[in-house]
Amino acid sequence: MKIQRTYLKDQDYERKIFVDLDSDDVYRRICIGFAWPYLTKPGFICVMAEEDKRDYSIPYGPRHLRILAEHEADDIENLSRHLQKFTEDFCQKHIIGNNKNPLCGIMEQYQEKHARLSISRPYHEELDLTVFVQLIQKRTRGVKTLHFLEGSCLPGCLTNLHTEDLENKLLEQYPALCALGLCLSEMEFSRGSERSDVWSKRSRSLSQSGWAV
Repeated sequence: MKIQRTYLKDQDYERKIFVDLDSDDVYRRICIGFAWPYLTKPGFICVMAEEDKRDYSIPYGPRHLRILAEHEADDIENLSRHLQKFTEDFCQKHIIGNNKNPLCGIMEQYQEKHARLSISRPYHEELDLTVFVQLIQKRTRGVKTLHFLEGSCLPGCLTNLHTEDLENKLLEQYPALCALGLCLSEMEFSRGSERSDVWSKRSRSLSQSGWAV
C-alpha cells in the first residue's frame, strides 16, 4: 500500500487528504496507535484511516474507519523499526501512545538522532476499558463502520474480551486492544476531527491545479 498526502484545492482554499495510490481510496485522516509490551504480552501497532466521504445510507451519515496495517512484536527494536516504517508509509509525524512508559528509554537506543519517533499522549486522556468497550460497540453493533484487515488478530481479541473479567484492569494490559483503542479515541475525540473539514486559505504561490502533493 502506497499512501500519498495531497491537497484538494479550489481557487483560494485547500484541504489535506490522504490517497491510496493503489486503490484510489481517499482518507480524511490517518493515525498510528502504539501500545507497549505488557509482561509477556507483545506490543502492538495499529494504523487506522477514516474515509473522506460520509456514508449517508446509515443514520447520521458516519464515516467508515479502516485498519490499514497492524504489527505485533515483543522485541523493542522490532517495534521501533516498524513504527518508523509506518510513519513513512502513511505520511504521519506523530504516534499516539504512552510517552511516559519506562520502555521509551530502551526504544530511543534503536533510533537515529535525526529520526526520533514522536510519541504523544492521546487527546482523550481518560481512555479506559469502559470507554473502549463503548467505542467498539458504537462501531460494530448494528451497521458496522469499523473494518479490519483480512487475517487481523483484532477481531479475535475482541471476541475473547469478557467484560466480567475486566474490573480493575487497565487497557494497557491488553496491548492489541490498547493500540486499537488509542486510534478509536483519536478519531472520536480529537479536535483534529473538526479541523479536517476546514478549507484553509491557500498561498498564492501554490499551483492552481486541482490536485497537488
